[in-house]
Amino acid sequence: MSPSNNMPAERFAVGAAAILHIERFGADSPRRRTQIRGWEEGACVILDVPKHNETPVRLQRHDRCVVRFFSRGAACGFEATVCESSAKTYPFLYVSWPDNMQITQIRRHERIELTLPCTASTESGERVKGEFRDLSAGGCRIVSRLPLEEASALRLSFTLPDGSGIEDMPAVVRACRAQGDEFVSGCEFESEGGHALRDIEFFVSSRISCGRIADESRRPVLVLENDAERRARLCSEFEEL
Repeated sequence: MSPSNNMPAERFAVGAAAILHIERFGADSPRRRTQIRGWEEGACVILDVPKHNETPVRLQRHDRCVVRFFSRGAACGFEATVCESSAKTYPFLYVSWPDNMQITQIRRHERIELTLPCTASTESGERVKGEFRDLSAGGCRIVSRLPLEEASALRLSFTLPDGSGIEDMPAVVRACRAQGDEFVSGCEFESEGGHALRDIEFFVSSRISCGRIADESRRPVLVLENDAERRARLCSEFEEL
């Protein structure tokens, strides 16, 4: 993940879609959709109260949370504390102003590898069981026992590892080839995917960010030391980090 940004107001936009993760519900709790409705720089950020099955999620003052959203081709995220949750006709959630904001520049349709079961519904009504082998904000690669017809439309249903359920995601088969007794299909998501497409974007960007953090933590170190014994000791200490 890129260094933090100390001017988060430059990234906010009224009406921008966001994902809220409430730490009180555990690290693996489902993310809730919300929208950024406004902010008072240095004081708070105003969000829609997230809903679950059309019912507002109950939040408590001082709950810790993480807010994630996209801005100008980057995945943005910050930690915050719930300040107030309004129960009015149009309920709003007030969270603390971020001390800093983590920003990850995302290359267009950057892919992650994963194995994830899915169901592909064809235009004829046939339901084909398969597995994702990679995923991006723009599409996926599916392995299945049955072939998927090139240029055909699909509806994909699956559950992301972060708990986000995707139902009937529209996609088009761009290529299909045999691989042993299975078939590998490359599919492109359609732009009308709406919230589902946004959930996929958030999940992929989060995985990419975590991968980059891990890569950065293993950067090589050049040790310049004339004394051989001291050089060996320093190298040993660095290897243990």
